[in-house]
Parts: sequence; C-alpha cells; structure tokens
Amino acid sequence: MKLSKSAYYVVTALLWFMAFSTISAYLSMKGIGLPWVKQLAEGYQVNLIFALIIGGLLGALIAYAGDHLAQKRSNPAYYYLGPIGAIIVISLTVLLLYGGACGYCKKVVCSPNPVKECGINARLSWTLFEIKCVCAALVARLLSLL
Repeated sequence: MKLSKSAYYVVTALLWFMAFSTISAYLSMKGIGLPWVKQLAEGYQVNLIFALIIGGLLGALIAYAGDHLAQKRSNPAYYYLGPIGAIIVISLTVLLLYGGACGYCKKVVCSPNPVKECGINARLSWTLFEIKCVCAALVARLLSLL
C-alpha cells in the first residue's frame, strides 16, 4: 500500500507531535521547567496546541528531509526515517517515564503481583527490543502475608 505524499507528511508530523509531548512530560518529571507543561496534583499536563505546533513542524521538517533524500538518492528507504525515528523516541521515552523495563513490568504488566525477573532484550527485527517480564505468582505473595 502506497501512501500519498501529503499522508506521509501528516503521519510523520503526528508521530513527532506524540514524541514531543512524551519528551516534554519526561523532562518536566525530571525537574526541567517547560513553559508549555503544567504540573498538576496527579501528574503533568502538556499544552497540546503548543506541542502540536512544535512537534508537527518538527515532524514536517523531518518528513521533508526524508522525502528530499529519497528523491535525491533514488532510495525509498529514506521515507521510513521520520516515522521509525518517532516510534523509537516515543517507546524509549515511555520506558523512561516508567523507570525502565523493571518499572514498566511493575506498574503495567505484573500489577498487583511482584516482579520476579525483568529486562530488555535487544533484537535486530521489527520490534528492535522486547521487554521481558516474569511476574511472581499471587499465591506466593498471599502466603507470605500470612
């Protein structure tokens, strides 16, 4: 399936908008004051209009660079640089927001059970890396409470 050039620009811009928003939340969480992020009692709120403008412009610029390189070098692989780059940035930032692989396992995969084993396996494939979570059995936790 071939995307039109305008769809390519829109998809890349939206992905970089999401990347910009997650990076903004992470930086605010680490104590860096950003004027477009407001700290709330339960977390952080990113001004989505500002993030859409900045992230969208960044995404459009990256899409333009990928389009230009693909045409100049006659290699359509350059079209993948923008979207794949954004996906990598988003996934790594989300991991950082959770405190790495073990934090992700604890808060998302194994909750409320404790984490027995966790880690990241790097792969040269479509997934690039996978998070390994081994959760402890709930029965063992209940027995330890007795």
